[in-house]
Amino acid sequence: MPAVRLNMDEGCRSLELSSEYSLKHLKIVDIESFEGTQKELDLVRFLLENADAIEKLNIVYTSQEMVDFLSQ
Repeated sequence: MPAVRLNMDEGCRSLELSSEYSLKHLKIVDIESFEGTQKELDLVRFLLENADAIEKLNIVYTSQEMVDFLSQ
């Protein structure tokens, strides 16, 4: 199954996922550069509530200071 990459900063305004099909087979979720914004927390909450097949959820937290440092 191909990976889906979502960038919460670059135009990802809404996410339409059908819990009937799309989330039915989702087993592994990798979230990088997680800052804990409300949108990110809502996405994680949505996945945990609707993706029953999830076996592994990896979240890599990145502070704003680190983001600023890395973008220099």
